Amino acid sequence: MNRKDTTKFILDNMSISKYTYDILTTFFKNMSDGEFHEFMTKLKNGKHNLSFVIPHEETVTEEMIFDLADKLDVKLFQKLTFHEEGMTHTPVIPYMVIIVPAKRAAQTQDKKSSVSHGNKIDSLTGQVTGDSRSAKITMPEILIHAGFGIEKPIEELMNSRGGDLGLGNAMDVSLFNNGSVSLKNIQPHSTKVVSTKSLKAYLLASHIKSTL
Repeated sequence: MNRKDTTKFILDNMSISKYTYDILTTFFKNMSDGEFHEFMTKLKNGKHNLSFVIPHEETVTEEMIFDLADKLDVKLFQKLTFHEEGMTHTPVIPYMVIIVPAKRAAQTQDKKSSVSHGNKIDSLTGQVTGDSRSAKITMPEILIHAGFGIEKPIEELMNSRGGDLGLGNAMDVSLFNNGSVSLKNIQPHSTKVVSTKSLKAYLLASHIKSTL
């Protein structure tokens, strides 16, 4: 199969995602014949993979992916045999077996062993500091929450508990007086996150205009 036919075959099968199709079209167009041959050789040897890049605004359903797999004769579901403690078990139901990249959310133990009783606030960020840093939320934790669609705790921890002193004070008052708090009700008390104000001040001091 020559370069023209190979390119057409790949693009036709990647066309379920217009974004991916456009990326690969530009990618192949800018390749020399030698680079194209080298890339195809690495694909054949498993050193490179072709991947879909699908943005949120695109709709690619599972049915579309399964249809494409059937068209390419890719067996996504396989019967597996499990060997454990000298016993062998083969489930009747086939399982999906695919190779996917995986990243483990790493946590660093930076004063995270216990929640501190301190209440120190960094004047430049409005966030907890010193011994109180154990109460902070980390980026891996935010990503895990976002992955499960847990949005309100992220909003609380990044705003009212993340440096917006107006929201933080209003939250404390509501909890003290009522025993509960509504993020919507305390929103008018927002004074914006202190770290944003600090960054704006630094930029202005450097004669850099910003939209912060």
